[in-house]
Amino acid sequence: IMARGQSNMAFTPAFSWDVPPNLYVWNAGDRPGDVGTAFVHPSGTAIGTALAYADARAQAEPDRKIYLINVSYSGIAISHWMKGTSPPDMYAWLKTNVEAALRAIGEPVALVDLEWQGEADAMAASTTWAKDFAAVRARLRHEPWYPSDTLCIVMGLTHKSVFGPFNTYIEKAAEDDPDRTVYVDTGSIPDAFWSFSKFGPHMQPTGYWVAGHLAFTVEHARHG
Repeated sequence: IMARGQSNMAFTPAFSWDVPPNLYVWNAGDRPGDVGTAFVHPSGTAIGTALAYADARAQAEPDRKIYLINVSYSGIAISHWMKGTSPPDMYAWLKTNVEAALRAIGEPVALVDLEWQGEADAMAASTTWAKDFAAVRARLRHEPWYPSDTLCIVMGLTHKSVFGPFNTYIEKAAEDDPDRTVYVDTGSIPDAFWSFSKFGPHMQPTGYWVAGHLAFTVEHARHG
């Protein structure tokens, strides 16, 4: 599982859960440029969208090792995954960690791309997100570790404020490539699971748990 995005993919607040024995997480740091060295078992004391999705997949596939690589950073527009970006170069950070992680695994894996990014672009009133998203996917498909049929699960935003209308761009990205992109209506999760502040919409720990499991449920319903 390759997870990428901004704060709602990066944050891992305190939360207690039972970690499946077949789940492993790449130990990259949380600052741009940090590179991991090994896969470790999660502590079971913190949760985020990617961890919750990985938990759901590990429970559904107990006979397979599930590996999670999460390269995400708060407040970053999608332009930071595109060519010619100003720092931080999220694509370079992602590529370095994915390639190091795959060397550590040492055997072929089936890649799933899990993405939650868009709040920064919504707050900046961007109108090019769907096109930019397609450009990032096209760039990824040039990597030998990202097959052309790789499935991308793209998380929507809250329905509140400017974020609700912005979901039309995220939905369009999925509609433009329906065989390889699954849209998850995260905004359908009740407000009680969210935390709204001047810094943007984030989630309670239980919200991230619900969001990650919802992503797996939606993906499984579409692709089995």
